[in-house]
Amino acid sequence: MKTVKTQDTLQGRSVISRLFVDDLPIGEHQFWFQVATSALAQSQLIPVTVYKATQDGPKAMVTAGVHGDELNGILTAQQVSRDLAGKITSGSLIVIPTINLSGINAGTRDFVSADPDASPCNLNRFFPGKEDGDAANRYLHCLWHHLLKDNADFTVDLHTQTRGATYPLYVFSDFRLQPTLDMARMMDPDCILNDPGDEGVLETVWNQHGVPCITVEVGTGKVTEKNYIERAVRGIKNILTFNKMLDDSITAPKYERTVH
Repeated sequence: MKTVKTQDTLQGRSVISRLFVDDLPIGEHQFWFQVATSALAQSQLIPVTVYKATQDGPKAMVTAGVHGDELNGILTAQQVSRDLAGKITSGSLIVIPTINLSGINAGTRDFVSADPDASPCNLNRFFPGKEDGDAANRYLHCLWHHLLKDNADFTVDLHTQTRGATYPLYVFSDFRLQPTLDMARMMDPDCILNDPGDEGVLETVWNQHGVPCITVEVGTGKVTEKNYIERAVRGIKNILTFNKMLDDSITAPKYERTVH
């Protein structure tokens, strides 16, 4: 398997139709992933950043923007990408900050199809998608099989709560899987929920494929909360440090928490 580049470039980034991190050379890579086309046959492009270190190690993936109005999650992923340029000491870090392009463009939580007769839908109920399904399913099938799958050994999926609801830094983790509980604790959140998973949720699909994943709710939707963003960035750095991918110190929790 290889990373497949199209003949296109945009703003200095190569456009790819498939990512395979293992075949990339050492260094920083900035891509656009071609996930779908618009009704005008224009490519819909998701930005992807890969930092590949000289030393072998795990592949860590950070995703955000499954819901288009979850600004804190998107901004957290972007800040992680900026902060860690040139700092990954082993393995690879893959950052994908804007999964739901149509929802982000519309300022809405849901995926918005170009079909006027199709209802908006929650993408995080349809992973890993279907090749012969509706627009949302086809979008996710391409995303899963050509960008996500095979490119991670553990993952963090960043979200926020639905708009209008005040929310803390909150982590969903399947306690049956020790690596996900370790990651949840490294995030130093306000709350950790024992989450056995739900059908169609990205976190669940990753865990079912043997790739530990947690969902992190970074505060409230549709607003920007600097404190929660900074805490989430710090938590991700803790996870990378714990996995010996980053030469940093782990920030210990500032006070005792009860895990339910």
